[in-house]
Amino acid sequence: MKKSNFFIDKWWWNYFGGTDDSITLMDYFQKDDIKDYPLSKIFDDFNLQSQIDFGNARDTKDIRFFDDDNIHYHHIIFAIDLITNLIVITLESLHNKVVNIKDLHSCSKSNKIFTIIITSKEWDYMMFVLDDFIENAIKYDLAELCPKEDMIEMSEHCKEIKEELKKYRNIKQYPFINDDKL
Repeated sequence: MKKSNFFIDKWWWNYFGGTDDSITLMDYFQKDDIKDYPLSKIFDDFNLQSQIDFGNARDTKDIRFFDDDNIHYHHIIFAIDLITNLIVITLESLHNKVVNIKDLHSCSKSNKIFTIIITSKEWDYMMFVLDDFIENAIKYDLAELCPKEDMIEMSEHCKEIKEELKKYRNIKQYPFINDDKL
């Protein structure tokens, strides 16, 4: 059996990927047959646009996505969980050109493979969130539940993730980056 080339393995299930919000995100990716996810679509589907417009990821306000019936929804507890999970998954997409849902959630019944498409505005927002979390981790609503030491360790992981992401900022050959907006 071929071993997976899961680049984000170092961080996934270590503050990223192991929360209820992570499972909600996995449900989101498994709900349809979309193969290329513009980050803007994910933000819109989770009603994150107001937080992005105001440069806020610290407070959770009505973060959720609806099933196809537009009646049933999946709720996100902490916006920062969702956003940092998306950032780490975007790093996987940048590094391996695709994301395998089985790598993110081994119990998944889906074999879905997808990519994340980002624009320069979304890139800037991801960097802003990482910078803010690195400097202000204990000011996030997540800190109400997590010990200070865990928040600090998570911010250290965010530093590493940011450094990895920076390697991909100006590489144009990746088709999943919306090049005309970079």
